[in-house]
Amino acid sequence: MAMTTVPCRARVKGVSPAGGALEFLDLADCPDVEISTRVKWVDEIVCAFLKPSGTPSDARPWDIILKLDETIELLDIQLSGNDRDYPVQFRAPPYILEGLDRRRKVRRAEQFALAGLFYEIISGRKLFEGLSDDEVQRRISAGEFPEDVLSFPKWPLIVLAWGFMVPDDVKALKVAQGEGDGDTGPGRELSPGGHTTGFFGRVGGYVKEHPIQFGLYAAGGLACFAPIAVPAFLGLAGFSSAGPVAGSMAALWQSSLGVVEAGSVFAWCQSAAMGGAAVNGITATGATGAAVVGGTAGLARRFRRASS
Repeated sequence: MAMTTVPCRARVKGVSPAGGALEFLDLADCPDVEISTRVKWVDEIVCAFLKPSGTPSDARPWDIILKLDETIELLDIQLSGNDRDYPVQFRAPPYILEGLDRRRKVRRAEQFALAGLFYEIISGRKLFEGLSDDEVQRRISAGEFPEDVLSFPKWPLIVLAWGFMVPDDVKALKVAQGEGDGDTGPGRELSPGGHTTGFFGRVGGYVKEHPIQFGLYAAGGLACFAPIAVPAFLGLAGFSSAGPVAGSMAALWQSSLGVVEAGSVFAWCQSAAMGGAAVNGITATGATGAAVVGGTAGLARRFRRASS
């Protein structure tokens, strides 16, 4: 039986440049849309994702209309067949779905797909545009994602949904899956200074070297979410009710801090993941972190320089 392709796309409801009539436009045709509007669209999609699915064992279609009043509309798409997957540029690699039951696997696949869609919404560009399906699959499997994402608002959300893992853990997982020695995993190459040179390796290298700045950025990012969305973000980061998950960004962040002080951003994140009252505290005082990050106006640039 042929696989059913699950839609994953976003179009803007706007005025046609040619005829002046309202129509659905590609994001690439809407370069003048403010970044604040694009971020608001992402927020609205995150909220839609968090709503219970009517068919939790099937990947949901994401055919989204983006409106210039900063709201969205989800088109109702009916699909048949049980063998479903997203288009190749939005398709989760096997290593991030390993060991999950059907329900969690579907949820994780949706997160991965939406990360790519968020990239397109914020950048106004197609993800992996012009590349063959085979090359797209190779890049995703190798953890090779567009590095301009590191300058985006909410970049941690996108990077985490793309499947951040400490490279050694990815290698071990690929070996366990029977994929040779694991040397094709994300960020496996080591620079002379010991930092991994792949995309995830550079992200991890920054977190490891700049845990405080990353904490401020995380606080600012969390402040942008409604309280209901914070636990989902923390789960992607590797915060769990039992503590940071091995190989996750949370685990790397914790090891970089050494002793975790009470009241720190990390402590708040862990408390929130364990069901504490810190969620509201993060969203309330995280605005301070956002202001600090915004005031420096260069964290993303420093990120890229420090991790290159």
